[in-house]
Amino acid sequence: MISLHTHTHTHTLTHRQLLFSHQQSLCESLKEEVEPAMCLHLISVIMFQQHTSTIVHIPGKLVPLVTTYLAKHLDTKTHSKLTECQKMVSDRLRSVGEGADNDGEDDDILDILLSELRELALTKPKKNVTAAN
Repeated sequence: MISLHTHTHTHTLTHRQLLFSHQQSLCESLKEEVEPAMCLHLISVIMFQQHTSTIVHIPGKLVPLVTTYLAKHLDTKTHSKLTECQKMVSDRLRSVGEGADNDGEDDDILDILLSELRELALTKPKKNVTAAN
């Protein structure tokens, strides 16, 4: 007969292994992704999982909700970058849908923001980071 303690310990290890495996899969996808909207989506989901230890599968239209939720888990500077990137990606998607040309300068800024956020998502978060930092 399996004791409750052993079962709980096994469940915890399985959960941690699942989280780690999922995190690694997301990170590999992010390393290869070039589309800004998908990069933002992956960054948001990775950061959510890093800070909540919860796997989440969401459609792209819910990325703004995840970004808002992350405000209490990220330092102000990182959250500002995430919010600005989200705004730029939304504007870009809207302009492409309307057939407008993209501004090269905006694309450069978006690329820089995505690069910085990608780096943050791919590194392990610091413990006890609060929104006050």
